Amino acid sequence: MTSTPKNGPKLNWQAIWRDPSSTGFYVWGGMMSYSDTPPAKELWHFKVDGNGGGTWSQVTPASVVAFSKLTRTTEASFTQTDKWYTQQTTGSRPATRGNFCAVGASSTNDTYEIFLYGGGSTETGSVSGDVYVLSLPGFVFFKAAGSSAIRAGHTCVVVGEGGRQMLSIGGTDGSLGFPRSLTDPDPWKLGLGIFDMTEMRWSDGYDYQARPYESPDAVKQWYAQGGLDSVVWASEEVKALFSERIDQAAAAPTNSTSDPSPTEQSNAGSATSTPQGSQPSNPPIGTIVGAVVGGVVGLVLVICLVVFFLRRKRYQAAPQQETGGTPPEYEKPGSAQYGYNGPAGINALHEGYTDHFNPVELPAEHGAAELSSTHGRYELGQTVARPS
Repeated sequence: MTSTPKNGPKLNWQAIWRDPSSTGFYVWGGMMSYSDTPPAKELWHFKVDGNGGGTWSQVTPASVVAFSKLTRTTEASFTQTDKWYTQQTTGSRPATRGNFCAVGASSTNDTYEIFLYGGGSTETGSVSGDVYVLSLPGFVFFKAAGSSAIRAGHTCVVVGEGGRQMLSIGGTDGSLGFPRSLTDPDPWKLGLGIFDMTEMRWSDGYDYQARPYESPDAVKQWYAQGGLDSVVWASEEVKALFSERIDQAAAAPTNSTSDPSPTEQSNAGSATSTPQGSQPSNPPIGTIVGAVVGGVVGLVLVICLVVFFLRRKRYQAAPQQETGGTPPEYEKPGSAQYGYNGPAGINALHEGYTDHFNPVELPAEHGAAELSSTHGRYELGQTVARPS
């Protein structure tokens, strides 16, 4: 393995996503020990040199956005229209969790799948090793058969020439608690695991020349059996966003690419005859849905993105301190705004985001236990006796 030094801050649980214009990638945010001073908000880029190495450089983002006032209790997706929409999901939906990783892949049958792996429950402390996939435009969840290494606080990226392999990096078994989870051995060599998203199974190794990604068989069958007819759209406006993809997904061929047994799915919809033929592929669904984020384990991935920002702000200096006492224009204290309404292109930064907070290894209540707010009462009594 080749190591490339980084002259920027070294943080845990950083968000990582590919650079669509090159073979490099970006990293953003992250967390450090609650006793350390957090670094400035910085976006870093790694440029691959083609020889197993590369160089790091700091870049200036189009906007630094803090979603400190954003909370949602229903499913949601963010599109390049700079508006929020809600849409109910169906199928084998995962339970509520955090600390999972997620990646997205555009299929040859004009659907877009979001894969979700691992994560832990903030209520029970349990950690999962399950993999789920949310398929769009059907908004239906599927679950891979069996389970793998339980992971939390890890990162996932799509790798390989064909874009069909998900690489899981690092993470811990958060159920062991802090600090035991930090010394628990990784289940894979160097903490790297490979998941074949088309076959819906874990692989023994990395294949750079693997065939291009296609939707898993269970996903294809759901569309072929008329699953889209069972979707209850939240509004005609939401349905219109996916109108082209709905027609193309319904007309796509259903050639088998994998063993259908690796998936479980509970909401297949009514069966109909299999559509014949296919239509030319239009641009990937990412051109319509810039940054669609699927379920926060029962809800939606976007809600977990929000939780990441809220948790991260507990470990960073307040915006007023960073700007010399003047809050940034995108987030003033007390603002009721739900988010940033800037250029649609910036939304793509959220496409590969994962939710990162640490309810198991590092409770957020540590700071409150350092100093009682009533200490002053014991330093000086309320009455002093006069000498006789």
